[in-house]
Amino acid sequence: MLNVLTLKVGNKYSPHYVNRLYKGLKRNSTVPLEFFCYTENSQGLDKNIHIIPLIERNEIRQHWYKFDFHNMPFLTGEKCFIMDIDVVVTGNIDDIINFDLPKGNFGACDKWWGGNKINGGFQMFYQGETKYLRDEFLKNPEYWQHYYHRTGKSPYLHGEQLFIVDHLKQDITYLPKEWFARYGMYKGKSGAAANVLLEEQWKQKCDSHNKMIDYYGNINEKIKLVHFSGVSNFIEHYDHAPFVYDNWVDK
Repeated sequence: MLNVLTLKVGNKYSPHYVNRLYKGLKRNSTVPLEFFCYTENSQGLDKNIHIIPLIERNEIRQHWYKFDFHNMPFLTGEKCFIMDIDVVVTGNIDDIINFDLPKGNFGACDKWWGGNKINGGFQMFYQGETKYLRDEFLKNPEYWQHYYHRTGKSPYLHGEQLFIVDHLKQDITYLPKEWFARYGMYKGKSGAAANVLLEEQWKQKCDSHNKMIDYYGNINEKIKLVHFSGVSNFIEHYDHAPFVYDNWVDK
């Protein structure tokens, strides 16, 4: 059993993001999973989603609440998978649910498009083994939420994945890189310019024979999850792309 943990805080993303991710995961799996949303506002969320009431604190900003996922005692010992909600499910995820993460290891997305060692939007671990990450962050959250921007390593209020890299005490087990993709904004570019850069990285590191997304907007069959990370990189801006139109749906 895999427990998918998602965060919705504030008004940046509509309930559609959570609901469509949940339905996409269920639609593309044949083995059981549980889906949770940690939020201060559950209005509009699918009735089958497990709601975890957000513990609101003035000193915690936005996605940094994800560190609370590393201390969910009701799931102690169970395999958990943190997912950002700006994700489109494009392929069967049974391999992710059944992924054999060694006990004591930290599972991460092999971020083939460059940058940080891991993608904070995909984290796999056994509940209880990573509590130290939350504990360390909460010792001085104001400091850490600004540290990576102040040192020029990350945009403002970002950098939670850098914090994990700096403080992780476990070995990292990478999930296959070809299961994940990024779309939209990349290295300060958007649209066709961003896609050209992403395709170059995909060809070098994942599949030298087949494009990430072909000329007609069809996605590579190896890809299971597409991340739309980045400031103002909203999924609805790309609903003309067939892989978004077909998969980011309310059914």
